[in-house]
Amino acid sequence: MRRGVERVFADAKSKRGLTRLRLRGQRGAEEEFLLGAAIANLVLLAHPDA
Repeated sequence: MRRGVERVFADAKSKRGLTRLRLRGQRGAEEEFLLGAAIANLVLLAHPDA
């Protein structure tokens, strides 16, 4: 399970540009990671073989 989570974070950092947070505070970080996770899930749904 951890490997899958690590893969999502690595993908977010390398392909989605989430190397730095743009929003401030804990709430901003939560929102930004939620959006990143939603994007990753949509990509997986669109390309199930990837």
